[in-house]
Amino acid sequence: MPERLVIDLEGLLDNIGRDEGLAGQLLERTAQDLPSRMEALRHALEQGDPQDVHRISHPVKGKLGAIRAEEASERARQLDDAARRGDIEAARAWLPALEAAAERLLAAIRDRSRGAG
Repeated sequence: MPERLVIDLEGLLDNIGRDEGLAGQLLERTAQDLPSRMEALRHALEQGDPQDVHRISHPVKGKLGAIRAEEASERARQLDDAARRGDIEAARAWLPALEAAAERLLAAIRDRSRGAG
């Protein structure tokens, strides 16, 4: 499998009219929002309800895709697909990969914010 980008910044900028300020805002909102969404996802997986997991993972997948967080978006898609199929064990198995990708994404956003300031 080819290596995924943490953030396809050029793709994000292309999608939003090359507006660097807007890109920064979208990434900062993601950095603020993602930890609580990941916590909710962990909790739903612990509870074992695939419909609840899907209800949480689907918008996470969409938000990660919207900011062109390729790796994290792909991991969220895999977890979400498993939950949608009702396969809670497979969804749980995807969580560590999603968490690792989310951490790399948050680190990349922090690094970008430091470089912009």
